[in-house]
Amino acid sequence: MDAVDLAIVEIGKCVLNPLKKHMGYLIHFNDNVKDLKDRVEDLVAKREHIDQRVSTGCSNGEEEIGEVKLWLTRAVHMKEEAERIEQRVAENTRRLFCSNLSWRYSISKEAKQAMESISKHCNEGNFMRVTMPPLIPKVINQPAPSIKGLPSVESSFEKVMNALGDENIKIIGVWGMGGIGKTTLVNNVNNRLEGTQKFNKVIIVTASKDVEIRKIQGDIAYRLGLTLKNETSRATDLSNRLIKEKPFLIIFDDLWERLDLANVGIPSINSLEGCKILFTTRSEDVCRGMESEVNIKVEALSDDESWKLFKEKAGDVVDDPSLHTKAREVFKECGGLPLAIITLGRALRGVRNSSVWDNALSQLKRSAPSDIKDMERSVYQSIKLSYDHLRVELKPGFLFCCLFPEDYDIHVDRMIKLWKGEGFLEDGGSLNETINKGHTWVEELKSSCLLLEGKDEGYVKMHDIVRDVAISISLKEDEHYKSLVRAGVGLKGLINWEEYKRISLMRSGIDKLPKGMHCPRLLTLMMSENKELTEIQGWVLEATIELRVLDLSITTISRLPPSLSNLVNLRVLCLRKCIFKGTCLSALQGLKQLESLDLSRNKYLHELPTEIGELVNLVSLDLTETWHLSIVPSGIISRLTHLEELKMWKSFCKWEVEGKDASSSSNNSATFGEVASLKELSH
Repeated sequence: MDAVDLAIVEIGKCVLNPLKKHMGYLIHFNDNVKDLKDRVEDLVAKREHIDQRVSTGCSNGEEEIGEVKLWLTRAVHMKEEAERIEQRVAENTRRLFCSNLSWRYSISKEAKQAMESISKHCNEGNFMRVTMPPLIPKVINQPAPSIKGLPSVESSFEKVMNALGDENIKIIGVWGMGGIGKTTLVNNVNNRLEGTQKFNKVIIVTASKDVEIRKIQGDIAYRLGLTLKNETSRATDLSNRLIKEKPFLIIFDDLWERLDLANVGIPSINSLEGCKILFTTRSEDVCRGMESEVNIKVEALSDDESWKLFKEKAGDVVDDPSLHTKAREVFKECGGLPLAIITLGRALRGVRNSSVWDNALSQLKRSAPSDIKDMERSVYQSIKLSYDHLRVELKPGFLFCCLFPEDYDIHVDRMIKLWKGEGFLEDGGSLNETINKGHTWVEELKSSCLLLEGKDEGYVKMHDIVRDVAISISLKEDEHYKSLVRAGVGLKGLINWEEYKRISLMRSGIDKLPKGMHCPRLLTLMMSENKELTEIQGWVLEATIELRVLDLSITTISRLPPSLSNLVNLRVLCLRKCIFKGTCLSALQGLKQLESLDLSRNKYLHELPTEIGELVNLVSLDLTETWHLSIVPSGIISRLTHLEELKMWKSFCKWEVEGKDASSSSNNSATFGEVASLKELSH
């Protein structure tokens, strides 16, 4: 073949190949449209799979990767474009003939190109990970009242900021009496550091009284995104991680005694450039023990500052000519203590009855209990006054909160059920109505500064001074609410058990109940979070026939004594995170008045005991995270005709379906129909 022939062949290829491609759009019209539909189905399936992975990751606290988010967005657009092409085909089926070759060519070409784009996009969607742990912020903004317009507080604030800016100062102490505003001060310091480059990490840890080093380590590690897996090297692992995070600032709020930083896992501050420790305490002795270079005392507010704060909280009623003088006298009794001013101002907000103000002034001038010295007498009287101004029905609920340990995050919904068990919320309404009413109470207590926001949503806590006052009230002011609170402190000394109606031994470190614990008047017994407690002696329950609330959660009790069935007045039984097996719960059958039973997170509970079916008045049953619960015998659930709440997240899932072939059914397992038959069930 000579050069001319070769040239002709090449020219033919240049002409015929493109022609062949374009003719293919006409010839393969139906194939292209069908292939596009198939590829869209593949795209949808892949997108749903990735969506599910993203949802799972996000539910575990991770964040969607940007590349994945972009892929999912493009997938939606591609699907929409393909659907438009399919719609055009569907609307023009009568025109799919050679008489409209131009339209046929155009649609086929678009379908082919869309199919190729979708195929490529599907291949690009093979992600190893679709979510990632969130970036740990340098500073987490803390809720804190503004200190603007309070010169004495602003002065303390500037002293702290100046000390943080001094390279020669490593440890800074902030001290003052309880309720003086130390936490507000350091929270404002934390928030001021947000957006600055001063520290790579600012970490706030609430130390509080009797706090364990292990908890402090856990709080710091959580803030760093670190898991301390090895119990023998927690301090070392934490220290190594902190060195990588330098420069850092760790704020220890509410220290009650010297804290050994090395035991916690804080590396030597003096050897780390830019790293600092800031702490708050009620005692100057703690400052000395911590060897802080600078100690900043938070003083009481001046009269002008106190009046400004009091007026803000009490409202314009203080400007009423008939009350102004009394109001000036009342706020001065607060001694410049912010907690007292805020609490008292809110208690008297909008009150225009002169007699109420006279009574308030009279109460504030009375002597406080002998164990509350100096300024704390004013704090007690202020908080007691706020308590006195509560609606009568809220008072027992408030006092009940002191049964929890100091600085304890109280789960609101659980507490409301305890309130109901005690009879505080008896109104004949549904569980949902009770929960709503309980939340209303909680909001009122928070508004009066008698409860504070907890660490997480759905939790509250008590300020330590408010809790001390509540304990004092429950012991001395009202015989009906007399409580023994040894939560977090253990049992010491002789105790006259018979006089108490409520006893809290939460986190008290006990491994058994003391001999002679005879409590005929007892209504509530809280013994949760005693991991060494392996049994509850039968004779204890035999002597507590009036008991209405019993909490044994987070203990190692493995069997309930038969005498439990004698507690005919018991309304609430909490066995959360225990180690019970189904056969160890036979004593439940006698609890005919039981309304709330919490068996959540019992990892050894394999079979739901049939005795639960005897609990005819049960309103709430919590089986959350009973991972190994594999047997729920038929007929138990359907007998709980008053049940309004059944929690089974991450629990039993082998429900039978009525009408199923008997040969493929166990005929011994609970059915969906049993749940459906519960007419009161709403949760």
